[in-house]
Amino acid sequence: MALLPNPGVVTSPSGVLRTSFNYISQYDYATQYEPNKVLGLHPRYGNGLITGFCKIVGAEKAYNSDVVLHGEQSRLMNFLTDVTVAGSTFTTSGGAASNIRVNDAILISDGTTEAQGVVTAVNSTSEFVVANREAGAFSFTGNVNISIFSSEWGKGTAGFTQGYTYDPDIYTNYTHIIKEFYDVAESDMAHATWLSTPEGQDMWYSYELERNRIKFQNKQELTHIFSKRAESGSAADTAGLGGMNGIVPIVEERGNVGNDYIRTLDEIDAYTKRIRRQGDATSYTGWCDQDQRILMSNILGAVNRYADTGANYGVFNNSKDLAIHLDFESFSRNGISFHLTDWKLLNDPTVMGGANFLQTNVAALFVPAGEREVTNETGSKEAAPYICIRYRQQGDVNRQIRTKIFGLPGTEIREDKMEVQYISEQTNQVVGANEFIVVKR
Repeated sequence: MALLPNPGVVTSPSGVLRTSFNYISQYDYATQYEPNKVLGLHPRYGNGLITGFCKIVGAEKAYNSDVVLHGEQSRLMNFLTDVTVAGSTFTTSGGAASNIRVNDAILISDGTTEAQGVVTAVNSTSEFVVANREAGAFSFTGNVNISIFSSEWGKGTAGFTQGYTYDPDIYTNYTHIIKEFYDVAESDMAHATWLSTPEGQDMWYSYELERNRIKFQNKQELTHIFSKRAESGSAADTAGLGGMNGIVPIVEERGNVGNDYIRTLDEIDAYTKRIRRQGDATSYTGWCDQDQRILMSNILGAVNRYADTGANYGVFNNSKDLAIHLDFESFSRNGISFHLTDWKLLNDPTVMGGANFLQTNVAALFVPAGEREVTNETGSKEAAPYICIRYRQQGDVNRQIRTKIFGLPGTEIREDKMEVQYISEQTNQVVGANEFIVVKR
């Protein structure tokens, strides 16, 4: 009988020191060499790892400055709101610049009456005169909204003498340093386990190190998602601890926010209408907590006229080995496709599934798929993913997740122990946040 070479577990290989270079996590070993391996230790509450979102939805990219910048184009067409009307004179709200020119043709609506006119005079940056295209005076009953949709000129006229200029909106995010620490008496490091890989490398791991590394990875992910940049002048900002903006705070500031769970088909329709008004995205991944997933399945199942009687409930690919499957994974509505997935960190009772956070935190985050055109730090245009996860790196310095180990042979310290320091320096960029959706609980 021939024995398979894996797992090649040895107590301590001759002439090999435990260092940060030959350390390997259980996860890395299993995924590289034994993907079907189930470790003997039972994770009663799971292994604690809540990461995955950033790797799935975001591309990774290096940066080397304390800030990262990108520019986004604003809307192209001119639209004015809350404009007052006195006869044929129109005045913008609060003295805002109208950016309107003589001979601009405009559409006007007060919500009840709609009319058209042509601008005949511009008295100031906020006031202009409009000639009605209908006989008589304008008959609006309140303030109006205006869309500049065309222009009109007589024969032989010279045309406009002023043009529009367009500057991108610049968005900034900041570098954020995360650290973690672990120490253990060196005599207890005899508990470290050595693994011999199929390539003949001797690698070691420690259970406690593994747990600390997982916790550190969780903090990296939670920072990317929830960290909120300190307000200028706040105590944290004064202490030099401004931090970065995570994805959720960015969307809450520049995107679309729902103030309760999505509970009805009409509410789904309202979100699809909002999406259509914000950009070109037609495919979304919905990262949902357990309650939102249940609500979605109930909404979609009830669309069927026979759902109440149990005759039909959606269409599922059930098999003889599966009694019944009632979870909707994907659906399309009004030309928008949604692909739903459970977001572990929203259900974990030690993270956002904990008491009180179940009333105040996120129920779902809907992320558009694809890329957008942005102006990068150098001023040139490039296609960028909606989410870019960035780690500080230049040359040989890579601070994505740096592990420093002290106290082992070759890195002696005074204390009779081993110390491990974890360091990460990171930030992110959210492009087109106006197309994202955060649903609050």
